[in-house]
Amino acid sequence: MISFDWINLLPLLSSFIFALAFIWSKKYLAMKQWDLLVTARVFITALFLGLLLLLIFPNQHLTFAKLHFFAREILGYSLISVLLTYFLFYYSLKRLPASQASTLLLFTPLAGLFYSSFFLKEKIFSYHLIGGFLIIVGTIIVNLHLRHKKELIKYKLLQKSHHS
Repeated sequence: MISFDWINLLPLLSSFIFALAFIWSKKYLAMKQWDLLVTARVFITALFLGLLLLLIFPNQHLTFAKLHFFAREILGYSLISVLLTYFLFYYSLKRLPASQASTLLLFTPLAGLFYSSFFLKEKIFSYHLIGGFLIIVGTIIVNLHLRHKKELIKYKLLQKSHHS
């Protein structure tokens, strides 16, 4: 029997929230200081997560070792991986249409699959490979369609300007 746990919906909810933030952020990337926006977002998130951890685990006594762990792991994680990730992502979002940049995010589960296999020694099953293949094929098809659509629009605008 297949069991269902509501916790399985959290990654789905997370992806919907990220997509909303993604679209919301696109309109602010025209700012001259877009890199400042990305950096501030990462720092605020790191501080918020730290405060949230203190609220979730209120009975934990703060020691120097725990504060050192927080500074090294949480802030280090935020500054290196998240800041770099967001910077690269928003840099591409500033230069690509949102629809094209969002399809490239489909590689995230595929990368997670291989990273979990390499770093955590988790097994990769045939259905993972089939899913990964479908992700790659789907992403290629969508991006080729978007490129074709873009070229078609340019062609129509060019014809329209010649007839005017």
